[in-house]
Amino acid sequence: MRANDQTRNILLVFIPAGICQAITGILQHGGLIASRNTYFTFTGSFENPGPYGGFLAMTFLITITYAWSHWHHFPLKQKIIALTTLVILFYSLVGSNSRASWLAIIVGILYFLHARLHHSHKFQWCITGCIITLFTGIALFFFRPDSATGRLQIWQVAIKIYQEVPIIGHGIDSFPATYMNAQAEYLNNNTNTLNKYLASNNTYAFNEFIRIACEQGCIGLILFCTLLLALFLPPTTTTRGKIAKTTLGGFFVFACFSYPAEILPLKIIFISLIATIANDAKPVYTLHTHRNVTYKFTGIIIGICLVPVILEYKSRIDIDQKLHSLSISTNKTPDTLLQKHYNKYKFCKDFILAYSHILYHAQKYKEALPLLEQAALLQPSIDILCDLGNCHAQQGNFDNAQHCFKQATRMVPCYLMPRYQLFCLYKEHNKTDLAKSIAQEILALKPKITNSTTLSIKKIVRTWCKNNS
Repeated sequence: MRANDQTRNILLVFIPAGICQAITGILQHGGLIASRNTYFTFTGSFENPGPYGGFLAMTFLITITYAWSHWHHFPLKQKIIALTTLVILFYSLVGSNSRASWLAIIVGILYFLHARLHHSHKFQWCITGCIITLFTGIALFFFRPDSATGRLQIWQVAIKIYQEVPIIGHGIDSFPATYMNAQAEYLNNNTNTLNKYLASNNTYAFNEFIRIACEQGCIGLILFCTLLLALFLPPTTTTRGKIAKTTLGGFFVFACFSYPAEILPLKIIFISLIATIANDAKPVYTLHTHRNVTYKFTGIIIGICLVPVILEYKSRIDIDQKLHSLSISTNKTPDTLLQKHYNKYKFCKDFILAYSHILYHAQKYKEALPLLEQAALLQPSIDILCDLGNCHAQQGNFDNAQHCFKQATRMVPCYLMPRYQLFCLYKEHNKTDLAKSIAQEILALKPKITNSTTLSIKKIVRTWCKNNS
């Protein structure tokens, strides 16, 4: 069933959602609502300002293109509402400090203006738009150069991952499993000190095209780019189609510097944009059926599909609630519910990461060991490797513990904790020379973030060195 020209634009439902997010960010900035991130003020209901800025950018593009297209038909009241909405969204966008969302808006508006021009002026505007985009990109790079350089380093590591299996890739959702070990190898082979200070725990490619190449190879990337061409090449005649294309253009600019495929609200926007453009396209084949028959058949299919989904969703909610309650409880002893569902969710990354964390902090090292080994395969990080190393140390496996701590050190060289764990391991096994060597590295290392933990570590190590000099 295809919507006719009188059907309301489904994309407009995102405007009130964007307003709510923008107002939430403003209230967070004013201290009336707590931010969901320790280091950033504007986050809305998101974990950090990057996806938050991306969501606001998409709603801003929908709002400004819709208002622009209907401005002459708006009464004064609607014009005031539209302008107020744009001001609120713009203020929160600026506060988000999301450079990717700013660039997405600029490119999206340039594309929208290009589509409205007469054919004789489109080439000149295309050149002008490219120049504006280039200079904007350079300015945004120098706005936060360390962060931008860090993204470039992530892309260099990701290209190394792609080159390992360039045709078919490592598999869907494999990037978190491959990146940190690839980063460790990259930093180990690169002597540039700046690169080591830019590194951190990371599971995102910060470029959806690179992530697709790493996970699905050149085959998946070509198929995805073919989808883009199929969406953008056919001419668009309706207003909602132009709005959708403009927003989708901004979405893909944002996707070049962020990870919208990992954020549910942005995925919903992406699907809605594709559906709007597809609805606007010329149908290849039309099936004519009686309306009541269509509704009944669709209802039956949806009902059959929803039953297992609802049951599975209820089960996952129960597990998530139990994991959350144990994570914030002082008594972290896991109960029979988690043990009962282990076989069912043993290949679920989030379940394994949370369950292994709970077992480790409950000091059930023997039970936590296989789960931490699995977690280190699914999503390696310095925290998981340090926990795994401590489990091996508790079981008397010195070599395995040493390997975990050394690999964690290679992953993020500017973090003190892996070196400190290695120092403690050598100290406990009376390997004084090795402990002294690591102690000198700890004292000489300038940590990426100086806090009470890093100061305490250096004080402990310095005291030990004085006592064993």
